[in-house]
Amino acid sequence: MKCAISLLVSIVLLLAVAAATSSGQAHGQSPGSVAGDWTLTTLSDSSGRDINFKIEKGRLEGTYFTSRKEPKSISNARFSRGYFYFEVPDLQLYFELRLVRDRYEGKMSAYSASEKRVPEPVKMSRKR
Repeated sequence: MKCAISLLVSIVLLLAVAAATSSGQAHGQSPGSVAGDWTLTTLSDSSGRDINFKIEKGRLEGTYFTSRKEPKSISNARFSRGYFYFEVPDLQLYFELRLVRDRYEGKMSAYSASEKRVPEPVKMSRKR
């Protein structure tokens, strides 16, 4: 009987922790929360790239600016399971980010048909 009660208490605590964690991840993660200007930095490029997101006809759209300030369209921007995903098809870049305090952190993957590339850590901070 003691084991059953102990197991039940453990399950309840586990569910409470899981609920608190998932609600914390969801906080601040909506299309409106990313609208605006951002700077994306990587370990290899601390100068960063400019990114702009906006809501257009109810959809989240964006523009990624290269080091030469050339605009590239962002597609497939979405939130799922605590992550923010988007792609820059013209550059074959894919981003998977998670909200950490007041910025997003995660990884950038670059697709290549000829070589295997390791995802690079990135940070996306709101421009001030």
